[in-house]
Amino acid sequence: MHAFEEIIARTDVFALFFDIDGTLIDIAPRPDDVVVSEELCRNLVRARLRYDGAVALLSGRSLSWIEQRFGDAVTAVGALHGLERRNAGGECERFPAPPALAAARETVSAVFAMTPGILIEDKGLSIAVHYRAAPESAETVRALAEGLARDSGGTLAALPGKCVVELRTVGPHKGNALDAFMLEQPFVGRRPVFFGDDRTDEDAFAAARALNGIAVAVGREPEEVGADLYLDDPPAVRAFLAEAASGGRLGGRA
Repeated sequence: MHAFEEIIARTDVFALFFDIDGTLIDIAPRPDDVVVSEELCRNLVRARLRYDGAVALLSGRSLSWIEQRFGDAVTAVGALHGLERRNAGGECERFPAPPALAAARETVSAVFAMTPGILIEDKGLSIAVHYRAAPESAETVRALAEGLARDSGGTLAALPGKCVVELRTVGPHKGNALDAFMLEQPFVGRRPVFFGDDRTDEDAFAAARALNGIAVAVGREPEEVGADLYLDDPPAVRAFLAEAASGGRLGGRA
């Protein structure tokens, strides 16, 4: 049996964890331009039913953003790379913001507020500086974020991603969030399967594999990120999810 077919068939064995941007949904030029379709939410609900609730989202997005776009499609959510977490019972926990974050927020705004093509996204416990529309500013963005992290007394870290650098509160990461879910019902005793596409997902890849689970790289070579399996892009992930939601009755994995 092919690995993906086994994951779809053995709903009593596996738990599904999905990154959002670049994995479940396509990356857009601006963070708020992404599309979360009704079909995607319906398939998440159906998959959650088939896997007895063992489906979660692990994302760099804030919990409030995920709630606004996904509604109640998924209860278990690790947000802000693990700094916010809502368990399958709906209970939430949030890591506290360090004092250095407020000063860093002011500095980032002062430096980049008027720079064409730079988008500053304030997530509460982190600040993301997007340079997709200003690639010539990439090194400046990275240097500023790394400098602010160095000056924070170990309370902030610079986290690079796809055309973005995030200055985030030092605390739990996606791997820690996955580990925490796996200690709770309905995840406990299952094998985690994590789907991710970016450097920010590598902690969760490692956590899944350490628990006899499976890491699925999206759009990147598995050996590049320490993953086991590969899917081409978000449409392929959504096609897998549709089959996981339907019990594999859609006629093949895209």
